[in-house]
Amino acid sequence: MQKHRLESEEIYGFDPKDLSIRQEFALLARMLHRAGYNDGIAGHMSYKLDDGTLLVNPRELAWDELRACDVMHVTETGEVISGNWSVSPAVELHYVLHAKRDVKLAVHNHPVWSTVWSALGAAPPVYDQISAFMPQFIAFYPDYEGDVIDPEIAEKNVDAMGHEHVAILANHGVFVHADNFEMAHMRCVALEHRAKLAWQVEALATRQSQAMDVNAAQGLSSLIEDQLHGWPGFYAAMIRRELRQDQSVLD
Repeated sequence: MQKHRLESEEIYGFDPKDLSIRQEFALLARMLHRAGYNDGIAGHMSYKLDDGTLLVNPRELAWDELRACDVMHVTETGEVISGNWSVSPAVELHYVLHAKRDVKLAVHNHPVWSTVWSALGAAPPVYDQISAFMPQFIAFYPDYEGDVIDPEIAEKNVDAMGHEHVAILANHGVFVHADNFEMAHMRCVALEHRAKLAWQVEALATRQSQAMDVNAAQGLSSLIEDQLHGWPGFYAAMIRRELRQDQSVLD
């Protein structure tokens, strides 16, 4: 794959549309790692191509070291088509999701603050604007019955998500999906921000905390999700930050 050598003035004029799907996949993994999706080599992402096959991350690499050339290409049932690594059997969760719902991109990981709420058995309340930059309702799967390697358990997790875009899995982590990379990034970042702030507010409050008005929060969510389709400029800015750190992500 051709290497991109971007000087600083070129970076600030960077357009994410210039990226290949594999490059954007690798960049999303690195950006989410920086945002707290960094549980060792755990976690997996999937992107459904037009022919129904999937791109997934390899099981051996942490998300902050993934490059475009490391992304695996598999069938909808997990048979490797191309790639130099192996695929986590826990990606079964994604195979079930893509088979049951019209989903383009899915992210599963165990970010620290969201996983705190998964252990508490609740969804974090909305206490500020960025916390509302995602769907207001978070699905919750209340039972941890075993690893999602098991197709039946994977299916129960997916079914519990219903028609929502974001789910917290009890004693496990989070599951987020979207139609494109930018919205997946926004939802994942807003979810972890919401989880962290909610824990801090409720842990430190000396009086009853004040959650955001429901209508105001829903209005913000609708603005970001339905009208603006993301936080304008934020996604490109986060990509530029990764490229300033390490352009080998595009290799």
